[in-house]
Amino acid sequence: MFLQVLLRSIVGPIRKLLSGEISIIIVKQTLDIIRDMLDNVRHYLNITYTNRSKTCRGFGKGEVPMRTNTGLVVLFLALLTGCGEASITQVTPPVPPGAMKVLVEFTGNDRASWWIVNDDVMGGRSSSNISLTGDRTALFTGFVSLENNGGFASVRAGFPALDLSAYNGIKLRVRGDGRQYQLRFNHAGSYSAVAHGVEFDTTPGEWTEIDLPFETFQPSYRGYIPRGIGPLDVARIRQMTVLIGDKKEGQFALEIDWVKAY
Repeated sequence: MFLQVLLRSIVGPIRKLLSGEISIIIVKQTLDIIRDMLDNVRHYLNITYTNRSKTCRGFGKGEVPMRTNTGLVVLFLALLTGCGEASITQVTPPVPPGAMKVLVEFTGNDRASWWIVNDDVMGGRSSSNISLTGDRTALFTGFVSLENNGGFASVRAGFPALDLSAYNGIKLRVRGDGRQYQLRFNHAGSYSAVAHGVEFDTTPGEWTEIDLPFETFQPSYRGYIPRGIGPLDVARIRQMTVLIGDKKEGQFALEIDWVKAY
């Protein structure tokens, strides 16, 4: 569908340009719009040439970057002159060694929206809160109660969409209280959906950087391991959760500096 819409949006203006119906300015505006559509992703134009007439000899085979005027003009000429068939493919940009993607930081630039989900959704008595500190970190605090078969507190961040398929895992920088926490992701953006998570330990009063490879994330649903659920699909993440549910009653405090994909 994307390819069909894209082709309709660019072939029409070029044909009108050739017939004198519109100016080159309109075509340039169309090119700018297309480049915006392809932002943050690498698209390449693959052309197979079947016509060997004089008109087509100037074209070369291979891949042409779509986010350039050259690539777009080649596409126009290939389609309008009948020199061959064209298709657009998407290529995930390679991640340079050591490069990381910021998922969450508390500088005001991230797009995550935060909310609290505790065991009171099932009758429990646990409580929690998240607040910003003067050091531009987040402080997740509260009390875990085991009353009424409860025993967990969590803070969750929703994202428009996250594709982490170019990365190997998650690194987070936290200062804890010696208790065990969990980092979870899910695809649906709902607190009641199946999540994939992994536990991590903290050292009282010390900042630590923790690596969590994606292959260590296991599915869970309301405390149980569901059957028939595959591994975490890192290409369509909609929600991240920091949860405490270590079956110990008492106060807790976890300070979060940032969460990144590596």
